[in-house]
Amino acid sequence: MMIQGGRYQDRQVLAPSSLQAMFSPQWVYDGHNGDTCGQTLLTYGLSEFFVDGTGPARCCRTKAVDLWGHTGQAFGLLSGLFVRPGTGSGFAYVMNGEALAEDDDPRSAGRFSRNYIWEENVMDGLCRLIDGL
Repeated sequence: MMIQGGRYQDRQVLAPSSLQAMFSPQWVYDGHNGDTCGQTLLTYGLSEFFVDGTGPARCCRTKAVDLWGHTGQAFGLLSGLFVRPGTGSGFAYVMNGEALAEDDDPRSAGRFSRNYIWEENVMDGLCRLIDGL
């Protein structure tokens, strides 16, 4: 089970069964059953999605690191929270003030994934720090 079985400072915050449901596939793209947001959401739990370390939404440029998490975007804010299954490690980021319009300027596009260039840079650095990658 990930995230210390739902415990924080000796208190049960989430039931282990809730975590299991959040980080287990509830929907899997079969080629026709939904919108994948540019092939980035292919497996979805309860508000968390699986990031295949070799897929188009990958977070690390040179290593295949599988993660579960969720990104956010609103009013100039880009954010994400990701955990690495079975390791107890992960990362979170929050940023704003990007120099370019995210969707309207081709310079915003990532170089190795379908994430924005700023997310790629931040996630790649954080991804390499978890578990000494």
